[in-house]
Amino acid sequence: MRTPPDFDGDKSRYEKWIDLVEGYLDANSKMYDTDKKKIGFALSFMTSGNAAKWWIAKRTEHKKRGLDKMPPSFTVEWKDFFKELEEEFTLIDDKGKAGTNLMTIKEGDRLVEAYIADFKIIVSQSDITEDAALIRDFQKGLNPKLVEKIWAQTSPPKTIDEWYKAAALQEGYWRRALVIQGLDKVTHKKKREEKSTKDGGNGMSINRLSNEE
Repeated sequence: MRTPPDFDGDKSRYEKWIDLVEGYLDANSKMYDTDKKKIGFALSFMTSGNAAKWWIAKRTEHKKRGLDKMPPSFTVEWKDFFKELEEEFTLIDDKGKAGTNLMTIKEGDRLVEAYIADFKIIVSQSDITEDAALIRDFQKGLNPKLVEKIWAQTSPPKTIDEWYKAAALQEGYWRRALVIQGLDKVTHKKKREEKSTKDGGNGMSINRLSNEE
């Protein structure tokens, strides 16, 4: 697994960068098995721009608090260091933007599993936790026919997790039905063509069949 790129403090790049950092640490957990090593690894990619300035300010702050070991952050646990990063580099309007995205995301022509995956990501970025609100936004983006089928169930889902499962299940039924119908049409057409050939055996019958179709 590749190491993360350098991070200069650009907030628009923070979420992707910190995900890569955590992914690398998880993949190499035997090597980075202490908070000191984890923090040192993250800091090795924060040597320029606002990220470096932030760390300089933090070092000064830690010294004032009596944490004068070098580097002082090593007296801090990874979870606390991570929290400080989040507070500093997460875009201020991310949660509000995520809430707006929940109201505008659509399933479109994608498989519902892809829609659910994207919806879950946006949920994790928002501060919306109530099932009622999440279900409302989830329904808005679903195929209307899918929503109708889910509500027509004997026991409609009541939580957002139940809605995820119900949507995936109903779409599975729907797509299988489309496949079966498609196969039936091909089989029916083939039988008609075979019958036409047996009855007439000439181009006229086939032409009439094509015109009828």
